[in-house]
Amino acid sequence: MLIDQAVFEFKELAVCAVEDLEDELHDYSAEFEAMAKSLEELKEQLSIEGENVLGKGLKFMQRAIQLRQIIPFFNLIEVIDNACRQGVTGR
Repeated sequence: MLIDQAVFEFKELAVCAVEDLEDELHDYSAEFEAMAKSLEELKEQLSIEGENVLGKGLKFMQRAIQLRQIIPFFNLIEVIDNACRQGVTGR
């Protein structure tokens, strides 16, 4: 599932950011963790409730757009956001 891949990628990015204190990413590790958590909540919403998320993009998409230069998998996030906006169900 694309959401699982995005969660993994955000968590890995957060770990890398924490490990390199001199890297510009260090300041963003908490944001990357929050983005992963938001995706996990979306996955839970889809799998447990089977709720239609039509018209609702990712909660953090505006911030992700601002950080797209440092998110190597930004295209994956765009795909998930577009799917949410067009309508996705957990069933």
